Amino acid sequence: MGFAQVGQTEKTSAFVVLSSAVRADVMLSANEQIINFLFYIRLKVRAEGTLNFPPAQSPGRWLLLYPKTIIMKIKLLKFFIVLSVFATACKKDSNHSIDVSKQWKVDNLGLLISGLSDGQWENKTFSAQELNLFKSLDTVDLTGTTMPDSVLEEKPVSHNYAFPNPFKQTTNLSFGFSPRFSGQLVLKYVIVNGDFTVVKKSAIRIQATVCSCPSFSSSSGIIDLLTNIPRGQFRLYYTLSSKGNDHFYRTWGNIEEN
Repeated sequence: MGFAQVGQTEKTSAFVVLSSAVRADVMLSANEQIINFLFYIRLKVRAEGTLNFPPAQSPGRWLLLYPKTIIMKIKLLKFFIVLSVFATACKKDSNHSIDVSKQWKVDNLGLLISGLSDGQWENKTFSAQELNLFKSLDTVDLTGTTMPDSVLEEKPVSHNYAFPNPFKQTTNLSFGFSPRFSGQLVLKYVIVNGDFTVVKKSAIRIQATVCSCPSFSSSSGIIDLLTNIPRGQFRLYYTLSSKGNDHFYRTWGNIEEN
């Protein structure tokens, strides 16, 4: 047990002793008693403008009496503090940071200057979180669109990257499709920063054209992505969709606005 002298006048002096023998249904530790006592003082002073300590309950023993409502408020306060810390930790853990520093360098004509064998710009399987980026774009009208037999990728390095990179104001995409394909399809793209925060998203309907050459190759032509994003490094997610075939082609790659 401990005690503290709380005041002295010409006639009397008062002492308050914090007892470790509190009621069994409260089950407070010594440290908790002190904390609760301080809370009690603060609430009491705010409510009444003064502080009167409870009298002794038996000779030689002083008990600190806490109103049940005060104890409940203190317990609730502690609970909400713990809950708030837990919720903050969960939110932090749910953040989806990504590495946007690995950049392929591509010139204005779409010729690769330097690339990485890291899987960027190849057909991919998106996670649920990545697909959720396109949720607001999934209302785009796909009437009249068709899916080609294939979207061409030149191995070992895919040529479905954005160019130029780095870029200013706009970067481009261009696709090759299976021979003789002349249909329409929809390109959906989302640009995010390193914290996985969306900075730009859009959808573009594109028309494939067939070359009048012996191979009858099919191409989308050059598609301008007017990004309107600040300077920095980002990740471009994009998909190709047609009626009944949402996101049949999916990929991503890092881009840089300078």
